[in-house]
Amino acid sequence: MSAITLLHVFPTFAAGGAQMRLAALANHWGKKYRHIIIALDGVYDCAEKFESGVDYELRRLEFTKGNSFSALKSNLLQFLRLQRAWRPDLLLTYNFGAIEWVLANFLGLTPHIHIEDGFGPEEANGQQLPRRVWLRRAGLAFGKHLIVPSRTLYDIASQNWLLPERKISFIANGVDCQRFANGHYGNEPPLFSRRPDEIVIGALGALREEKNLPRLVRAFALIGDHPNARLVIAGSGPARAAAEAQAADLGISGRITFTGHVTHPERSYRLFDIFALSSDTEQMPLGMLEAMAAGLPVAATDVG
Repeated sequence: MSAITLLHVFPTFAAGGAQMRLAALANHWGKKYRHIIIALDGVYDCAEKFESGVDYELRRLEFTKGNSFSALKSNLLQFLRLQRAWRPDLLLTYNFGAIEWVLANFLGLTPHIHIEDGFGPEEANGQQLPRRVWLRRAGLAFGKHLIVPSRTLYDIASQNWLLPERKISFIANGVDCQRFANGHYGNEPPLFSRRPDEIVIGALGALREEKNLPRLVRAFALIGDHPNARLVIAGSGPARAAAEAQAADLGISGRITFTGHVTHPERSYRLFDIFALSSDTEQMPLGMLEAMAAGLPVAATDVG
């Protein structure tokens, strides 16, 4: 019997909550499912999280970019043709960035689950953009089921997007508590070296604009010239430059460590004393769950 084929469409497959969750599930399932993964921005960094037993394929697409009606029409027709050609057993789309694939499967010809994990900076603080609300209403109205990881998103989906509750499932994010409680990964060296007397405040995740890392840098600066305090920002992403610039402006660059890309996050948590989350918007952040599983105290903005 052939494996069930799942077609996953992401705005990006850079390391982030939804991508890390899929990698963890795929590693657990092994060869039970075959995964076809599309990253609409062409970034597939999170594929390195798949273990050797996972059956997956990364497919790259050329499509029309832009907000014009002609671009939308061209993409919808292309995406519909691809669904029919590939014949997946289940289509899974992730967040608003994959809305064109949602619309292409308007009539639900392919069994379809859409997963919304949260919002970018343009929809932070509950600011729902009317155009996106209408597209979600139209795209999710027929033949699809929505999964959300927070009660806030559940309420938004039912009250703002007008989806019937029978078509929405709340499934909380989860982490392997034992993995993060142990905090070790083979014989690899520590991600960074620390002095025994240091107090390390750490942040870990995809460095995106909505994480508001300059806020974290400014908060760290309020500690003053504490000789034993260090801020460590682990991860990679486009928002790193803004955090580095803020640190330079405040004259504290020497007290902040940027580790860059992190393959095994548990290696970071065991070196932190405090986990910090400075985001403008979250729903159920995996980083905070991982830090809690590692036994760390958490200082966070009031989001999620």
